[in-house]
Amino acid sequence: MDFPESTTSHRAIDLLLSYPEQSPFDLQPAVFNLIPQPDPLESFDTPAVKEAALAVARSSAVNIFMLMHGTNPLLLVDNDFAHARAKQTKMTAYHTPPRLPEVPLPETLEIIKELNPDGHTPIFLVCVDGNLRVMKTFPDRARYGKSDAGDPRDLFNAEAQAYAHLLHYGVCAKGVVPMCYGWARLSDAHIETIMDMPDASFRALDLQFHNGDLPRAIMLEFFPDADIMSIKNVTMSIAEKAFRALHDIHKAYVEHGDVHRRNILLLPDERVVWVDFDNSRTASSRKLTRSDLYEELMQGWEYMYMSMIPDKRIGFIQWLG
Repeated sequence: MDFPESTTSHRAIDLLLSYPEQSPFDLQPAVFNLIPQPDPLESFDTPAVKEAALAVARSSAVNIFMLMHGTNPLLLVDNDFAHARAKQTKMTAYHTPPRLPEVPLPETLEIIKELNPDGHTPIFLVCVDGNLRVMKTFPDRARYGKSDAGDPRDLFNAEAQAYAHLLHYGVCAKGVVPMCYGWARLSDAHIETIMDMPDASFRALDLQFHNGDLPRAIMLEFFPDADIMSIKNVTMSIAEKAFRALHDIHKAYVEHGDVHRRNILLLPDERVVWVDFDNSRTASSRKLTRSDLYEELMQGWEYMYMSMIPDKRIGFIQWLG
């Protein structure tokens, strides 16, 4: 199938058809504006300009600087996407990785604290054999009542599949996602320890109602001094690292599924780490395509350069943030 001669997106289409094996960062000549330069006009911002832009953003949820870095260089119009989807090939370089290994937990597990008491998924800081670990837990049953968070069993399977791929394809070793040590099954003794915590959240206490189906957990690297990426700490350099790291995740044939600052950690040395893969998909699912990964990369560009950086400029988070 030939693409219409009128299209102006031939290069982006070619990239989509070879993504993620072909890195957009390695193309020569370079993809124009893939990594934008700082806006030189920002140096002329006055307090009055920022105040006016902030007033517009508050009233309309639109940051007038959202196009300060131009248009998305990966953007394809709907017609081009339709042609590309029809022509895209299977991910022939993909091979299914081994399953995430199960790791034993000591019966007497030191649970130091709960890390996100307001979250949907109980996450704990634990000490295993003298090493600090993040223990992300999932009840092995459906939730009681309605919840937007999804079935914990599906969330566990998604996260375990993702980390199996991220380990196998070397992304954990590269450091742009946490190192994963495997998955573990909690025992009744572990659950009793959680129940005895004086400040355990409702979600944590919910782990006790398992009806014999014991909760499972993903064991992850702990970052003691990490901050969540925000409009206060993001810079052009950090945005670029986060954007490149998203491509690294795609090279493991993993779609993150939730491009948002809450899922991006910033370490003191400005290392960027993507976390929270319980909404992810992998190429082990026949439903994941090249265009899915490519579209998420496009979304990543827009999130960094049309949301995070422009929002930093006026100190306000628009609806994309």
